Amino acid sequence: MNLENLIDAMKQGVVEFSFNKKDGSIRKAYGTLNLNFIANSKLPLNNINITANQKVLNFFDVEFMEWRSMAKNINTTFTNAKLFKNLPINVNV
Repeated sequence: MNLENLIDAMKQGVVEFSFNKKDGSIRKAYGTLNLNFIANSKLPLNNINITANQKVLNFFDVEFMEWRSMAKNINTTFTNAKLFKNLPINVNV
C-alpha cells in the first residue's frame, strides 16, 4: 500500500498498518482521518485540512486516542494494512 492509498483508506475508516520509523524500528498503528472515529474533545480545531502538510502525515491513533504523525517518505510502504469500517479495538469514542 502506498501513501495515497493509506490516506484514502484512513478517510473511510480505521486502518491497521505498520511503517518504518526514522530510527529504523517498526511501528504498528490503528489510524484514521475519519472524524466519525475521533472523540469530540480530540477533533481538530477550525476544521483544518489535516493532510495538507507536505512533509508529515498527521493521523489519529484510535488505540492511544491521540494525534500522531509520521514522515511522508516517498519510498515508504505500509505493510499489513487492513481497513475497518468499525472500530477494531475496544475504545470509547
